[in-house]
Amino acid sequence: MHKHREVRVPGREGAFGAPAARSALHRIAVPCVAWRRSGVHVERPYSIRVHRGNRKAVAGDRPDGRLNAMTSPDPKADLHRYLQSARDALLWKLEGLPEYDARRPFTPTGTNLLGLVKHVATMELGYLGDTFGRPSGEPLPWLEHADETNGDMWATADESREFVVGLYRRAWAHADATIDALPLETTGRVPWWPAGKDEVTLHHAVVRVIADTQRHAGHADIIRELMDGAVGMNEGNDSMMPGGPAWWEDYRARLERAAREAGENG
Repeated sequence: MHKHREVRVPGREGAFGAPAARSALHRIAVPCVAWRRSGVHVERPYSIRVHRGNRKAVAGDRPDGRLNAMTSPDPKADLHRYLQSARDALLWKLEGLPEYDARRPFTPTGTNLLGLVKHVATMELGYLGDTFGRPSGEPLPWLEHADETNGDMWATADESREFVVGLYRRAWAHADATIDALPLETTGRVPWWPAGKDEVTLHHAVVRVIADTQRHAGHADIIRELMDGAVGMNEGNDSMMPGGPAWWEDYRARLERAAREAGENG
């Protein structure tokens, strides 16, 4: 059963069939969808809401927010472009959220937005710092307490959002300095990998960090949409199909029918 509520869509004049507004905020009707989890049937609001933030441009950006085509071979620039894109996308998913929503566990395994940021900050400092003999000096007490499980995957009540985001930005700067200073073929040793299997090139380490950050940005993307309907790949390029509420409702209904048909036939 579908219901509708009104939401505001910033920065999308006419994008969903809504009239342009001087404030660049639009109200549209969006469907609610039935959501079943752990045997409990509830209705959750389902909205398509593109949110805007204050991301700064990075090298390789086009004026429309999309990445420039790679027309000249520059491996470091390519790696950094996609690393920074993932970093920005992950932080963007925190924008506009109250403290509780930024931290609350949203899956049975505890996945939460601020914890994802804390994790990738810790990861960057390790793979693109310590691994190449370039310790950051940042205190990471959650790695020192053996009795603290998954301490890098959530923020304590005493760890402010500003602290976690600030740590991540400092990790960026430290990692970027490592990428700038060393050739990509430089070999390092990952401190937490088994002896004899711990060598890695800087190129491999950067690719690993990009893959992990993009993966967690995807987690954050889904969590944010389920939380309040905010969607978009990154600021300046939401990568969403242009369609009004009726289009999205029909689209989801078609997917639901196809899934049910496949289930019945299977």
